[in-house]
Amino acid sequence: MTKFYIIHSQLSECNTSCRGKSIHHSNDDLLRTQALEEAHRLSVRAVDEWLRFHSDESWLSIVTKAVLGVIWSFLSFLIRIYINLLIEPTLHPVKHFPVVTVAHKIFFPFIEQISVWMFKLFEPYMGKWLAGVVTGFNIFFLPGIFGFVVWELKENWRLYQANRQPQLTPVPVGSHGETVARLLRPGFHSGTLPKMFRRLRRLEHQDASFKRFSSRRAGREQLEHVETAIRSFVERDLIRLLELCSVWKGTGLTCGHIHAASNSFCVELQCSNLGATPVGLLFQEQSGWVVASIAETGWLRFASADQIRSFQNAVEGFYRKAGIDLVREQVEETFIHQHPYDINADGFAIWPNGQFNREVLVDLNRKGPIRPVPAAEASAAGIGSAERDAVVFSESRTLWNDWEMLWSAPANMANPQALPPACSHRSAKPVLPPIR
Repeated sequence: MTKFYIIHSQLSECNTSCRGKSIHHSNDDLLRTQALEEAHRLSVRAVDEWLRFHSDESWLSIVTKAVLGVIWSFLSFLIRIYINLLIEPTLHPVKHFPVVTVAHKIFFPFIEQISVWMFKLFEPYMGKWLAGVVTGFNIFFLPGIFGFVVWELKENWRLYQANRQPQLTPVPVGSHGETVARLLRPGFHSGTLPKMFRRLRRLEHQDASFKRFSSRRAGREQLEHVETAIRSFVERDLIRLLELCSVWKGTGLTCGHIHAASNSFCVELQCSNLGATPVGLLFQEQSGWVVASIAETGWLRFASADQIRSFQNAVEGFYRKAGIDLVREQVEETFIHQHPYDINADGFAIWPNGQFNREVLVDLNRKGPIRPVPAAEASAAGIGSAERDAVVFSESRTLWNDWEMLWSAPANMANPQALPPACSHRSAKPVLPPIR
């Protein structure tokens, strides 16, 4: 036993020593790689500074630098490609193992074919000897591209995860970073659609001229540009999401016409396999509130239960990303019911049972539970107090983790056509009207 313990101790010491040497060599490789990157950065910067124009130079120096600058721009681009994509990932110990090592093994059966093709490409321009050197250099460092791509994707994803909001938040829709609220709501740095239609109205009052014609055409092009941005938003954050469910595969779900107005826009969703009448999503700015509703149920009348549940969950998330304040279906089902109402700057003006000589007011700006006044008339009409998140859509939240789980198919299911929970769980918010 004593002899066995001594041998085991010696083996452990040897293993620790080898591991320490491996870590030491890895650190040395890392330092050498960093020194190479720093030398490359400083050398490129030095040449850039030397080729920079100065006010006290002669015309001969300026012309020379201009010619050399064009040559250096292509040369520096080539150097950056070789350093960043090929050499650095291959020599960097963290990026090399295991990605570049595996890439070398994958490339091994094709090395001869690639080298012959590369040699024939370079030989007419470089000669036999130099073409062979460049080909061998490229073949050795070519797998470094995979190390660069994998490392960049992994680190960018980590950066995205670290900076991602814990809940669904409004996303940019317009080409200048406007959200849906900034597209619709008038303001100094917002109100893209109201400003466009105001310019178009002013042009209609001007006398006919070539300038008026050109300005109207430019205004129409800007409006089409906004409609294209809205279409991309719908296709990216609504249609693409629904396509994750197998119940929507092959249904022909597409984004139809976008009808924009001065304070609203309507999105038509086409689904050729379910019906010819499109579903209309209406987005409005009313008294400072961004309001959404389903203007037309269309082909939803012929959709299955799984399709309706998934569509309802997708629309709820879509409204979150659009930055919606109020959803008419939610307001009507949970608070106002069948009574006619209007949305004003403070909240709601409700006329119980359509009697317009009586009015119930609701202040949404005050904190705490929502209380209609006068309370007696509201109570007689069946309008009671409610929590803010039950009425105001923007007061509730959808967490990213819950949203991701909702649209992820169960990993332990053997069936590849397994439906995500979004098809079986009904949305917590009533964002769809009664479908008849």
